[in-house]
Amino acid sequence: AERDGQDLDTRLQRLIEQQRDFLAELGRGVDLAALEEDPNTTDSVRRSLRAFSSRQLELLSEAERFSTAAGQELSGLQAQPEEARSAEEAMRMAQLEQLLQHVHRGREYMGQARGQLRRLQAERAYRRAAGALSALKRARDQLLDPVARLDALSGDAVALLRQTGQKAALSGLAERPKPRGPTWLTTDYLSEAQEVLAERTGELHRGLSAGLAQTREAPAAEGANSPEQARLLRRLEAAEPLIGAAHQAFLLARGALAAGRVGDAVEPQQRGVAKLGAAREHFLDLRRLVELLYQDEQRIASLLGTPEGNPAAEDIREYVPVAVALQSGNQERMQRVTESIIEALVGVLDAQEQAVAQPDTGATGP
Repeated sequence: AERDGQDLDTRLQRLIEQQRDFLAELGRGVDLAALEEDPNTTDSVRRSLRAFSSRQLELLSEAERFSTAAGQELSGLQAQPEEARSAEEAMRMAQLEQLLQHVHRGREYMGQARGQLRRLQAERAYRRAAGALSALKRARDQLLDPVARLDALSGDAVALLRQTGQKAALSGLAERPKPRGPTWLTTDYLSEAQEVLAERTGELHRGLSAGLAQTREAPAAEGANSPEQARLLRRLEAAEPLIGAAHQAFLLARGALAAGRVGDAVEPQQRGVAKLGAAREHFLDLRRLVELLYQDEQRIASLLGTPEGNPAAEDIREYVPVAVALQSGNQERMQRVTESIIEALVGVLDAQEQAVAQPDTGATGP
């Protein structure tokens, strides 16, 4: 009863967390599958993977119940006459339609993962379970505002960059035998994960581009010229090309991974992460921007510090390009800090003027 009483957003987030935990546990179990050649471990591996199969079935059932609840809400909205629907209800319908498509894909992946686990195909099962998690995240994207979607994309992009770097480092080792990394960390897995990340980033970019175009062409609606709306519009206009650049970088990384060039995917992944971070900065408040300024200035000081505490004087030259890039970023960031301070001051002054202009309604007598 408690579960059914929760809203869709909460239930979907919980399902994502459960599938993520399952995937982490399965990743450790997949490593067991690499020991199948040892007759002493075959039975334990079989029992482990079939236990994972049962767990995936539980999550598949939960996803089916979630789809039923989302479908019921969508049916209720569709039953209303079109002319009676508000703009918010029409938007909710579009969100639910897209959400259900992605959840359906996630359920298909869960079913495939369960079948492969029962057949002891651990590596394939891991990729399908990871695909289910990605599909659920795409469903959640439909319910998030652009800033929250940026946060989600940035977190997933950083995680994928780390995995790609780990795979590239293992592949580049010349020693024999090489250290064994996680069995599930394959080029195919990285390629599929990068493809989904590129699709999610491109979807956000297309949505922002279409929304900005519609805003520019449409007549000014009530409240559209408010300072808050104007500020949000400026931030979206600044972030939109950065998200587009991140999408292009992720497409390049996807091409490198699809061709088996894991090392070549790291640089465009890093560029995409940096672009998403720069886009996110346009929505940070003043305090957080100042904190970032301070942190990067500390990094610059540590790179170019005195020989007593940091690199030797003759070694500082190799750190100069990094310091220059950090300082350039801080110069751009300072511009946003200045704008935020001015906006805050204007807001305070406007509030003071309104307070002065309001008549004293409590006064009595002549």
